[in-house]
Amino acid sequence: MAESDLDLDAWRERVSEHRAEKRRFVRENMELPETGDDLEFYDIDPEFRVVARLQRAQNPEVVRVELTRGPAAEYERAATLGFTLDGDHHVLAAYHAPNQDGLFVPFTDETSGDETPQIGRYVELDVEGVESGSQVALDFNLAYLPFCVLDESYASPVPPEQNHVPAAIRAGEKHVEIE
Repeated sequence: MAESDLDLDAWRERVSEHRAEKRRFVRENMELPETGDDLEFYDIDPEFRVVARLQRAQNPEVVRVELTRGPAAEYERAATLGFTLDGDHHVLAAYHAPNQDGLFVPFTDETSGDETPQIGRYVELDVEGVESGSQVALDFNLAYLPFCVLDESYASPVPPEQNHVPAAIRAGEKHVEIE
């Protein structure tokens, strides 16, 4: 479901700025070569900015989330996000990650292991002040790669099996080619 009052030009500019900032961050903090091809993105597509219904957990559960290396980490399963994509309804669990504001949404989809890393990708949402049952924008154009894809020394959360979307989400960051 698209947002009828969304200013597409302003939104595209914000996504472009976000991507430029991500490229800067990766180059400055991960010591990658400045080839200009270090991060690849899908084209910005408003079809992958969906309206989701936020359902906060009445009793948030602390769960152990596997990491790509090292012991599992504890996250709080804080909410679910229900949304429609390509006519099908999907639900993703959203977490409060240690030392982060907002909600952390790790996911895999039908591009995982082919166009995007097998491990999946992540989206973050700022939901401060948003009540349970409210609608929020879930923008997969802002989906990003786990840092372990860029540098094997990072331990990245592995999306839980139930956070698989059985559709191809061709939005956000794709595979990265680092020389």
